[in-house]
Amino acid sequence: MEASGEGAAHRVLGGAFAALSASVQLNHPWSWAPFLLATLEVSASHARTAAAGSGAGASVGLTALDVRVGLLAGKTFADAVTPYVAARLFGGPVWWRGDSGTDVHHYQIAAGVTVAIGRADVHAELAPFGERRFVAGAGVRF
Repeated sequence: MEASGEGAAHRVLGGAFAALSASVQLNHPWSWAPFLLATLEVSASHARTAAAGSGAGASVGLTALDVRVGLLAGKTFADAVTPYVAARLFGGPVWWRGDSGTDVHHYQIAAGVTVAIGRADVHAELAPFGERRFVAGAGVRF
């Protein structure tokens, strides 16, 4: 991954990430009504960056903190397929090379689906507006 600053490209080297998240269901969905979830996530990351072509000894820290709140609405069909839409607001400081800043976008609009298959599930989410991303994953219930 590369970042740019002062007209030069920088490589983002390895780092660490930690997050704590919680959600609470706001309503009891009726047979036809969607469920509503309020979400909260607090996260922090730290990585090293180096100017393209320089050695790892010339690296500089990149640290970011983030607080994210959201609202998610979805509906489960056949006890297995759960499509949803989500809106999230977030922000937090970013420190890089002695300067501080913030994110370009402070919102995200997303749509996703989770499919349960026995004790396993697969998940995909696309966020084309605001902070753009695509996330996919799989899990197993114990």
